[in-house]
Formats: sequence, structure tokens, C-alpha cells
Amino acid sequence: MGIAGRLLNPDDVDACRLGELIGSSDANDCTLYTLAFKHEAEAAGQRCDDRCTALYRLLFAVSSLKIRQDSREEPLGPGLVFDGRRSHALEDFDEEDLDGLAAIAGAIADPELKARVCDVMWLARRDHTNARDAVAHYLDSAANLHGQNRAVECALRAHRAVALAATLGRNESLFEETASVVRNLAEEAGESANYYTSSLLSEVLSKHQAADLEWLADRYLSSATLAEDAGDLASAENCLQEASRCFRSLGDTDQTISVTHNIARVLESKADFFLDQEPPNGFAAASAIQSAIAVLAQIRDTEERRHALTERLIALQQRSTLNMVQVSTEVDLSDAVSAWVNEVSGKGFGEAVLALVAANRPTSVEQLRDQLHHHIEVAPLTHIVGAAALDREGRTIARRPPLIGSEPEEAEAAFEAQLFELAQSHQELTVPCIEAARKQILSEHSVRKADVRSLVDQSPLVPPDRRDIISRGLLEGFHGDFVVAAHILAPQIENLIRHILRCQGVNTVQLKDDGTQEVFTLNRMLGMQELEQIFGEDYTFEFRGLLVEDFGSNARNDVCHGLIGDAHGGAWDLRYLWWFALHFIMLPIASLGQIAQE
Repeated sequence: MGIAGRLLNPDDVDACRLGELIGSSDANDCTLYTLAFKHEAEAAGQRCDDRCTALYRLLFAVSSLKIRQDSREEPLGPGLVFDGRRSHALEDFDEEDLDGLAAIAGAIADPELKARVCDVMWLARRDHTNARDAVAHYLDSAANLHGQNRAVECALRAHRAVALAATLGRNESLFEETASVVRNLAEEAGESANYYTSSLLSEVLSKHQAADLEWLADRYLSSATLAEDAGDLASAENCLQEASRCFRSLGDTDQTISVTHNIARVLESKADFFLDQEPPNGFAAASAIQSAIAVLAQIRDTEERRHALTERLIALQQRSTLNMVQVSTEVDLSDAVSAWVNEVSGKGFGEAVLALVAANRPTSVEQLRDQLHHHIEVAPLTHIVGAAALDREGRTIARRPPLIGSEPEEAEAAFEAQLFELAQSHQELTVPCIEAARKQILSEHSVRKADVRSLVDQSPLVPPDRRDIISRGLLEGFHGDFVVAAHILAPQIENLIRHILRCQGVNTVQLKDDGTQEVFTLNRMLGMQELEQIFGEDYTFEFRGLLVEDFGSNARNDVCHGLIGDAHGGAWDLRYLWWFALHFIMLPIASLGQIAQE
């Protein structure tokens, strides 16, 4: 059974007052029709009006389809796809549905809906008449949407019209006629100072190679000027970037260089704009300056200007980290803190340390996945934009794409990056408990290096030649010097991992072609299946996040490159790193119940 459930006829359109319903919409856009059609179908069902129920159910399905610019295989697809579920797709329409659409198409007056109906019939039955009709109606709809100041929707209809015309044959007169209509619409938008619509329509023509490069470059430059005059620096930058590509394709070096300088100038203006906000957005300003430097690097003789911008960038990044606005939320950890303190209280030093070690474990990666899946489901809009990872000085060191709307490989990388971010939030909440327990131990014991060494000596994970230095690192953490502890422990954890792999018969040295040998890097070892088989997924994930991942703490990188200074002594991640090192080294003793005596 199809969608409508009965065969429609032309009289249904007037009988169900379709024209009035469309006329009440804020704009002639199928996206806006969808909800209205759904409500009408439900209302008609409640009053047992089978005719209108069938009509609006079918039109709801048609209007819910989404124009997909980047998909030749599925140019009209489900409007919503999530977690294995979707809204209506073309395959849902049966022959009776398609016969019904053919019957009512001539009675529909609205070009927007009529274009969508003809497009569905073309894709389902491949009748060229439907395709030609869809082209004409899409162009009429684009003109209407331009008049209603709906630039994105206008460009989508223009794209679909040109794409359909190209499918029927780029050498056919229809293709040039369609491209000509879109070019005229772009020029009309530009003349009315509607630079955004003009630039989007130019992008449509460029994508389909339906306009000369000279014409496109001229349109982009005109739109850029209008956008900058209107204070829309983002649009101005985008138009200049497109103009630069046109000139580069034409081989016009002088114009390419001129436009590139203008792009950098606009980016500097964006930085100034961000700094003029209240409060100033130093991170956004730094990002704009960084982009300006990258743009200027594409052309020669810009070293002096790039050097000046680099100095400005460094100053911005340093100032931004000092002026970061702290966003906080209250979390009551008093019960958890008390539980940790009780675990270590009234015990000998060795027993207290092992209690501290056993008080927590790395967060389950499976639980993190479930938590992130749940968040995506309840708050999908928070996942349609990407994010940047910053180092301790405010420099951008990595970017992740949005989780929703990205290609599968990018979405997978974004998902993993967000898992590391989520793990950090769990780790940070554990730090107050760690600190309270550490201070309780210090209040009851005078912790000396010999005390720590006596515990380290019992760990089967630490080779004899590293017991002294690891004891020193752990001791510094017990006494609150987490900067020194991190500088000792982070590289030593890397060696422990290499040692454990060797003990399990896993090779950790690469023999190069020239006969020299090179030990595996930490990143390489943490990516080995053998390591996960030894430690399990949760511990391997924790090591990666703490030591090498940009969207984790990345502490090993920060230590090895001297990025941690005196001011970072209070950083929560260094405190957690100390506890995790203690946990990892002492866990075999605690697990076996070998409680060391003070």
C-alpha cells in the first residue's frame, strides 16, 4: 500500500482548498508547506474525510523531500535521516501514488509545489515531459523566492532546474535557456543590491559550468563590494575567494594577486570587528588573522606583511587565554568527595595509596558512546557545527568537522573527537575527589621518596631501571607539584607502554632501509591492536586522550615541546594525569590484594 491509500483526481485540489492553504504560507517554500500539509491530513482524518486525507498525506510526502545538491544518485532525498530512521523517500511512492500526482499536477497553481510534483514523477518514471515541466516550474519558483528574499531557497531551485536541464542534455537548447534565466536572475539580484542571492546563483552556475569565468568573476567582485559595504564581511570574503578561483583558472595572475590581497584585508577587518565586540572575541579574531596569513602565503612578496600578522596573531592568542570567559555549572560532588576521603582515612600509607588507586577506573568507552548517541538524539542542533582544539596558549591545533552533515569518514573522526571531549568532562569531575583524598593522605602521613619507592618496587609494570625516576615523579604529585610530576611521568609512561609490549613479545622497533633502528612513537604504539588486547579498550582510550589526542589533554605533546609552564600548576588535567599514572602503576598490586605496609 502506498502513501495516499486511494487514487486522486484533479477535483480533489479545489475540493480540499489547496490553493487557500498555500496562500496562507509565509513564503512559497515546500519546507513551510510540509507541516501545514501534515496538520491538514490529520484534521481530515479526524473528520473522516478520506479524499483530503489522501491528498494531504501524499503532498506531505512530496514536500518533505529535500533537494540534495551534491547527490546525483538521489537528487531528492528524505528530509530527515537519523539513527537508522528516515522521513519519506522516493521509493515510498507506489504506482497509485504516482498516478495520483499525474492527475492533480495540472490543477496545482503554485510553481513551487508543481515543480516538486513533476520532479518526483520524472525521477520515478523518467518521462522527459515531466523533467521539462519541472525545469520551468523550478525557475518560476526561484524567481518567486528571490522576490520573497529567500536567497538559499531561490538558489536551490535554480540548481535543480539547471541540473535537470543538464541531465536532458547540455547540448540541448533547454540547458542554455535555463542557464540564461539564472544568469539574468543573478544580475537582477546584484542590481537590487541583493548580493547574497546573486553570489549563490553565481555558485550554481559555476558548479554546472553554465557561465563564462569572466562573467562569474565580475559577479563575485560586484557581490563582494556590496557585501563589504553592508558590513557582511563573511559574505565578502566568500565572494572574493570565488573570484580568486575564477581568475586563477583564467590564468590572470595580476587579478589573482589583487583579489588575494583584498581577501587578507577583509580578514583583518573581520578580526577588528571581533575585537570591537563586548566582550572582545579574541579567539575569533585570532582565527581570522590566521586565515589571512594562510591566504597571503599563496602569493609571493608578502613575507613582511605575513610577519606583521604573525606577531599580531601571537599577541592575540596570548591575550585571549588570559581573558577567557569561564562557563561553569554547579555540580554537587560532596558525597563523592566524602567517599574518597573515607576510603583513604585511618590507614597506613601503602593501604591508603592502594585505596586511592582503586577508588576509580577509566570511564567505559561504551558508556561514552551511549551518552554521546543520546545527546545527538535529544540535541541534534548542537552537532551541526564543527569545533577547534586549542593549546594552552590559545593556538588552534586541530579542527573537527560537524558530526551531522559530514561525509562518513569525517563524521566518524568527529564522533571520536567528541568522545575524547566527553571523557575529559568525566576526568575533570574526578579531580576534586582525587585532591581531597591526596590531601587527606598528606594530613596523616609524612610522605617521603622511600615510602613511594617501596610501593613502586612491588609493581610488575615498572622495569628496575625506571623505579627511582617514577618514584620521584609520583612523590612530586603527592606534594602538589604537578608540573614537575607531569614532566617526569608523561615520557616515562611512554616507556612503560613500550616495556610492556616488549614483555608480551610485541616488536616496538622499526628496522629502516639504511640499517638503522627507530623505536615506535607513542602514537603508533597506542594505535596497535596488541596494546588494546593487553590493556583493553578503556585503558587504551584513556592513554590516548591523556597523552596524544588534540581533543584530549595531549599532555605528552605539551610536556615534550615545553608548552607547560609554572602557571599551569593548577591545571586539572595535570592532576588527573598524576593520579592515572599512580593508578596504572599500582593497579596490579591493588587487584591482587597485595597491600603494602607502611
